[in-house]
Amino acid sequence: PFDVVKTRRQMVIGQAETTTMTSTIESCNHLGLKEVGQHTNQCRFSGNNMNNASSSSSLGTFGHMQQIMQQEGIAGLWKGNVTRMVKVAPACAIMISCYEFGKRMFGEVL
Repeated sequence: PFDVVKTRRQMVIGQAETTTMTSTIESCNHLGLKEVGQHTNQCRFSGNNMNNASSSSSLGTFGHMQQIMQQEGIAGLWKGNVTRMVKVAPACAIMISCYEFGKRMFGEVL
């Protein structure tokens, strides 16, 4: 469930940054590199979408969990769990195997 919350928070912030950047680029008419320097004071990120992202991230982890449970039920916290396990299980197996191998190998040397 914590991984779902982390992923959703990252998506909200990423979407807000992309939307803000796109709207700023579209509102600017840079015809050449020399003009970019002249427009820097006029062309700033509005931050409207970033405010939405920061207010959404101000909920905190448990606030987001509560929001997901209200909107999608308890099953919403477990979305994508199988996919995550398919990714994480082999990585953990490799890490533990390498640790054990290294411990045996270097334990004899040291």
